[in-house]
Amino acid sequence: MDFGTTLRRWIRRLRRDSMDRGSAEEPLVFAVTHCYPTRLALYAAAFQGGWKVIFRKSIREAAEAAQSCRAKAVFYDPVVGDTGWRCYCSLLSREGVPFVFMAHPRDDDAFLAVLAAGGYQVSGDPLTSEEIVKAVDFAEEVAALARVPVG
Repeated sequence: MDFGTTLRRWIRRLRRDSMDRGSAEEPLVFAVTHCYPTRLALYAAAFQGGWKVIFRKSIREAAEAAQSCRAKAVFYDPVVGDTGWRCYCSLLSREGVPFVFMAHPRDDDAFLAVLAAGGYQVSGDPLTSEEIVKAVDFAEEVAALARVPVG
């Protein structure tokens, strides 16, 4: 059996397992990407983090879905090319939904733009599921700190 066949079987099994477990106890994350390796990393991160990942075609669709069901996070791959991602990033951050910008190469300008809009960045070439899980965990920690009364 070749690597491609093994990989396809593993992905099918992950999809089937995530659908079988249902969404009642699993948090939902929405993702916008057209990059197959990034999709694989997100499926693996969802498996590791205990989430259910749902892919959308545009950042607008993902943001609307995230607001209607209180998503754990929204992932956006800039390769998609949607120029309005900053507006959705700001909107979601005001709603308390982490917006995670998935940058393949490290880019300081993109990092600062995401930070200014209220989002988080995960980067790597290639992106790994571990880094994706760390980004969501960090976003949750920051959100928890924001809810702690000071004084």
